[in-house]
Amino acid sequence: MTVRIADGARKRALRRTGWTEVHVQAAGATDAVVAVLEQVAAELTARFVSPVYPKPDGAFFAMDEQGVRRDVLAALPDLVASRLQAAGVGDAVVDIPAPPADASLANVREDGPAVFLWLFPPPPPVAFPQVAESSVPDAWVDTALEWLTRAMPAGQPIRGDSGNREFTVDPHRLPDVVAAHRRSAVRVVLAAGDDGAVRAVTLDFAGFEPSVRLALAGSRLDDEALAGAVEELAAVARRQAASVAYAYVSVDQWMQGLWHLGTDWCLVGGPQAEHLTLLCDEVVFDAFPYQVLGPGHLGRLGGIPPGGAALAAGRAEVVIGTTDDWLFVDRAQWDPMELGRGYSPPRRNPTIREDARRLLEPCMVLDATGEAWALRTARAQRG
Repeated sequence: MTVRIADGARKRALRRTGWTEVHVQAAGATDAVVAVLEQVAAELTARFVSPVYPKPDGAFFAMDEQGVRRDVLAALPDLVASRLQAAGVGDAVVDIPAPPADASLANVREDGPAVFLWLFPPPPPVAFPQVAESSVPDAWVDTALEWLTRAMPAGQPIRGDSGNREFTVDPHRLPDVVAAHRRSAVRVVLAAGDDGAVRAVTLDFAGFEPSVRLALAGSRLDDEALAGAVEELAAVARRQAASVAYAYVSVDQWMQGLWHLGTDWCLVGGPQAEHLTLLCDEVVFDAFPYQVLGPGHLGRLGGIPPGGAALAAGRAEVVIGTTDDWLFVDRAQWDPMELGRGYSPPRRNPTIREDARRLLEPCMVLDATGEAWALRTARAQRG
């Protein structure tokens, strides 16, 4: 019995696809394999190295190739093989698999309808957008993981996506996975449940646009379940209000929001939502059923608007309409042409979003006016 390297693994290690995974298959020796891979991963100089993920027949880790020399990548399969032999693992296969054509929880992306909570911390200084240390509070992460694992069937692994590469992880290892992504200031998406009802979170530790997202989606969710999710996630935002710069609860068509920040506002003259994250303490991204606004928003609005109530630390919550107003009409009434242009399906109350936009108009900026750019420039000049 020997440790061997899979056919083509050395060549695949040199392909520079942006992301490399190191897999070891060794049935019955998972603990030893994990220990070896953790030792190898700790020695790498990559921008990001994931935790080591155990699997039934071995383990693997992933890394961003940036910062890793070509000779190190070329030697990686042989290094792992020699370390396994030194550790007494006598029957194993080391592989660098080719990247999948379409990874990153593709089936979850299309799950819907979906209810999201978005939490944004105070934005970093625009003059120094790529801060090294994430500003996402630990309490938000704890809340997100509790939401994710609540009512999970015993023994079910968590599905994850890091850098467009999928993995699975046991719930008890979640803190290690999250800590590794926080240290590297990158995003991780985690999901639990089946296609009929999926709980998911995105923990985005990037210094440029940090955020935490909690979501529930699935074809089995009826109106009562969706309304309950809106209320529950609004309660989470309310509890975290003192530490948020901006937060909102949305009802979306699907789970794309786990990966992409986008709203319909950019389709009717507003900037892309990604361009507003650095201004989230004074502008809103669009109109939603529930929002938490900070002092900067309230200053623009001239106080708490109708439908609002004061919260801790100078924040206020704004509830607009009922959850039923924001739910979508039956699929038979959806216009494929409108969906093809990127619009959300029509809401049951056809005027709810426009009514809400008028209410929040002082906090909404238009691309044509250049206001968002002017605000960012002014902040950069202030330093």
